Amino acid sequence: MQAQKGEKIITAGPLISFPLGLESGTSNINPGIGVELIGQWNISNRSALLLETTLASWGYKEHITAYDANRFSLLTFQAGYRYQFGIAGFFVDGLVGLDLDLHDSYTTGCFTLGVGKRFINKERFIDVGIDLVGGDAEERVNIKILFSLFQ
Repeated sequence: MQAQKGEKIITAGPLISFPLGLESGTSNINPGIGVELIGQWNISNRSALLLETTLASWGYKEHITAYDANRFSLLTFQAGYRYQFGIAGFFVDGLVGLDLDLHDSYTTGCFTLGVGKRFINKERFIDVGIDLVGGDAEERVNIKILFSLFQ
């Protein structure tokens, strides 16, 4: 099933997030979990505009006086573009936006480059994807599975 021009879709689902620690070579942040919500508006049968919101949380240990366990949570708002490779179901995403740290109340810029595959089952579909998220906050790889809610 190919995307239809003008079609509006909302998807949501869980994700697992792995911090990369690119600047220091390692990360003291543990893998985390989160949820993602995407609004998609198909501007052609292969192109779509995206609005994406993600809430993810990770545990980490501080090495100051003791190894105290803490939480690090980001609320991410992004907008971008998706190119869909015809009826095969593969797609690539590019988004830019903001990461909002929910504990320290700071906001930074971020970007996402993602690839995925859409699996269709009658009227509903499932998007499975991998995203590389970069910017001023912790770089991370998100593995997600999103379910169509409205179409």
